[in-house]
Amino acid sequence: MNFIDFLGDIADQSDKLQDNDAIEIYKDYDSNTEQDLIVISMNTKEQESKFFVDPDSKLLVKIERTRCDNMGDSLKNADEFNYDVPIPDELLNFEIPQDVKIINESENLDLLNDPNFGIPADGIAMDEAFIKIVKEYAQAAIDSDWDKVRNLCPLFAHLSDEDLIAKHGGETPVVALLEVGQPYSQRGLGIGKITPCVVKLSDGKIKEVRIITTLRRTNNYSYCIIYGSYGESRDIE
Repeated sequence: MNFIDFLGDIADQSDKLQDNDAIEIYKDYDSNTEQDLIVISMNTKEQESKFFVDPDSKLLVKIERTRCDNMGDSLKNADEFNYDVPIPDELLNFEIPQDVKIINESENLDLLNDPNFGIPADGIAMDEAFIKIVKEYAQAAIDSDWDKVRNLCPLFAHLSDEDLIAKHGGETPVVALLEVGQPYSQRGLGIGKITPCVVKLSDGKIKEVRIITTLRRTNNYSYCIIYGSYGESRDIE
């Protein structure tokens, strides 16, 4: 991505800025490369990031990210970018090992529209349904009722018990649900709402976990499902 394309992406995001959001562009000296770099600083509700661009090549050379709340975006820092790197032919001749478990993601996505999953949501307020399913989901994990977990979260339907144990604390599993907060909308998350909850682990740690809850409707039947977790859990002191 060159600087012109990158600025185009920044311009697209600037149209969506809200109060207290800010994007700044300036020059700063980089001691590692011993040159001035163009810096794009972004401080928004979703992220606090700095992107460094070489003014000569107009290429992105470094990223510093101190906060990112976008689902699925785990990149924190990138200190070096290499462009046009030759790719050895052997890397493209990959054979899948025979003992590997293959999961078809498209099949999992189809299950989101299967009314046999989740809990009924007809006749109750949406937020009430979200809070209810989070409570049931947490209790199922506490009870190691993995069939129930799979039913409430369709994207977990093809995971083994071992996989689910690892996803729900591993050696320090959840032992108590302490609190379920009010569901809220997150900008950029079009799937549903985030329902926060506070849980206690077997080692005594208290964590906040944000659960993505969503409402589906199929053949005039409304039901609520768990889509997954949002970001990483947060320690509460």
